[in-house]
Amino acid sequence: DTIALSVATPQHLQKIGLLTDYEDTEEASINALMNMALERVAFLPFGFLIDKWRWDVFSGSVDENEWNEHWWNYRKLYQKVKPPIERTEEDFDPGAKFHVAANSQYINYFVAHILEFQLYRSLCIEAGEYDPGNPEARPLHKCDFYESREAGERLGTGMALGSSVHWSQALEQMTGETVLDGTAILDYFKPLYDYLVEYNSQSPPYQTEEELINWLGNEYEQFASDNCYRQQIAEWDYATDIDNPEKATVLTQVTLEVAEKRKEWWQQYFAPLNVDDYEDEQLKRQLRSLKNLGSAALSVDKLEEYTNVLQSMRNTYSTG
Repeated sequence: DTIALSVATPQHLQKIGLLTDYEDTEEASINALMNMALERVAFLPFGFLIDKWRWDVFSGSVDENEWNEHWWNYRKLYQKVKPPIERTEEDFDPGAKFHVAANSQYINYFVAHILEFQLYRSLCIEAGEYDPGNPEARPLHKCDFYESREAGERLGTGMALGSSVHWSQALEQMTGETVLDGTAILDYFKPLYDYLVEYNSQSPPYQTEEELINWLGNEYEQFASDNCYRQQIAEWDYATDIDNPEKATVLTQVTLEVAEKRKEWWQQYFAPLNVDDYEDEQLKRQLRSLKNLGSAALSVDKLEEYTNVLQSMRNTYSTG
């Protein structure tokens, strides 16, 4: 798993010729990290609760008539998920997991997901691919210790010990540490974490239906009115001086700017909304309208072309 973290990077795939025309942009990095997080990070709470539930059952601390309830309590607490339908003690949902039915230990998967990042960070440092004191220079998730003799020797030294010593001693040989350390996971996903903190700070300023209605009637109303006014003034100036190329240019520019602002608000506030989550019919009609971007959904080039075509048609008909 540790080696897989290295060989699965776009940088490594480029190096061995399996990936071409790859642009190492911030967006590409965030997408790669999110894909990895959905596989690795999302697993951690589940990997932890399986054996935590089993240990509770084996210790007798949970009554047999509460096994399923206890299972879902942990699912809600650690995974933040809930059953899609009501579950009772007539069900035995933990048994759907093979390791529960087969009485097979599961905590080793949880430990492995922590160790793989801890080992990976150590080998990246050894290979000179990562500097904990200056992570911005080369983020941990971009490390590739392919063909590094230093990393290979450190990994080999630790693996050669086998079961001859306590696991903490083998870990010390490979990382310089004697305990499990989850900070390597935080280091690896820090760019994604920073991005999500920033993105989530822009969450909608409403939670309830009543708050949404008030927000639409105040803050959004002001935003929409200001932009509508700008658009109408530009439309009027052009319509009353239709042969003036400067007025046409201004109208095009205002149209593009207003469309961009509408698109930003749509993406932040309206796109995530599900109309059927609300009861007020007037609000639902308003949201259906706001979720339709119309011509503002076009790319800048296409919208500019569309606006110029409309101006040309209006000029032709007005002249006629």
